[in-house]
Amino acid sequence: MRTLFQSRRPTNGVQASVARAASAWLGVLLACAAVDGRAQEMSPAPVERKAESAAAGGVAVVDSNYRMRPGDTVRVTVFGEPELTVEGRLDALGRLQCALVGSMGLAQQTVTEASQHIEEAYRQDYLVRPEVTVSVLQFTRRTVTVLGQVNRPGAYDLPEGGELNLLELLGMAGGSTRIARLSKVKISRKGAGEGESQTVDVTRLLNGKENTPFILREGDVITVPESWF
Repeated sequence: MRTLFQSRRPTNGVQASVARAASAWLGVLLACAAVDGRAQEMSPAPVERKAESAAAGGVAVVDSNYRMRPGDTVRVTVFGEPELTVEGRLDALGRLQCALVGSMGLAQQTVTEASQHIEEAYRQDYLVRPEVTVSVLQFTRRTVTVLGQVNRPGAYDLPEGGELNLLELLGMAGGSTRIARLSKVKISRKGAGEGESQTVDVTRLLNGKENTPFILREGDVITVPESWF
């Protein structure tokens, strides 16, 4: 009897080991299933990804007062005349080669003005009542530079199709330092008839004594000087 009893003990130990191993594997499988379920919940649906991609490739949002510039990428469509659709970048002189009517100067025009301009060209020799739509697909980069007593000096992009004023730029640059002289901020601007530079009293803008925001232009260099005391 002693021999039989001893021969059964290893068998019970093996069974216990197998049970523990099976329990461990079951735990692993359940954990994997839970992780896989969470991953599926977190993953966006394929339709949503396609929608986001389509939205990213759409027409840029353009302020109605935005005037197109050399380097902007635009699309010209004519209602009912798909073969006349053209897309391209305005050249250095702000021109775009359009179907049939040739090179059209579009720089410094709004999309509405450009549409009317091209409609007139088609109306003269080709179409009776052309309906032209001009869309901006991509803006060329425009920057201004702020130097001197600000916390983050450097070049900053002007908003696409919009405007940026001086106070907004100083906010983007982290504000002025403790020793900044805000009453004598210098604006250097290129362009005929603009003068080489001018001084702006930012303190008047901050305390509300001056209500008209100072609108920045591409290429402006803003220098915030150091106070002498």
